[in-house]
Amino acid sequence: MKSICLVALAALLAAVSNSVFADEPGPKPEQLFQQLDKNNDGTVDSDEIGEEHKDLFDRLVRRGD
Repeated sequence: MKSICLVALAALLAAVSNSVFADEPGPKPEQLFQQLDKNNDGTVDSDEIGEEHKDLFDRLVRRGD
């Protein structure tokens, strides 16, 4: 369940971070996850997420999305 949440978060952050009208595609969810997992422990914690996405991350974890 947690890994599904993290993959969903990675996909959401990829979609949010790139413009809808961008000419080039954004990073793959796996690449984004590796970028977010700063301590390489296989999970993404709220302290690894930038402040601009922290509220969204906390909400996704709280709701289990």
